[in-house]
Amino acid sequence: MSVDYYLQSRNIYKHLTCHLKEIIELYDEFIELTKNEPNVKTYNKDDDIKTLTIFKSEYEEKLRQLVFFKEFVNQKIQSLCEHTLVNDLIDITPDSSKDISYCSKCEYNQL
Repeated sequence: MSVDYYLQSRNIYKHLTCHLKEIIELYDEFIELTKNEPNVKTYNKDDDIKTLTIFKSEYEEKLRQLVFFKEFVNQKIQSLCEHTLVNDLIDITPDSSKDISYCSKCEYNQL
């Protein structure tokens, strides 16, 4: 596979990570909402909370797995990219700056 493939993969993993985190946060909100509802004869909120917690944990596990794949992709990028380093100056504060070098293709940086 090419470095371009892995660069695109990294971007997709970034988006997937963001969306999974958002889903997990939504489940947290849904669980809290359910906890605040009263139990009635026709509704057992504890069962719903248990089910929602199971769903949330499945997404948390997917997020943990994704971290592994993201690391693998980053390692492949580092090994395949023929780094073209660019020197740049970044602002740290309004009064101070720092020189950095980074690859224009994969964004690898030398700190």
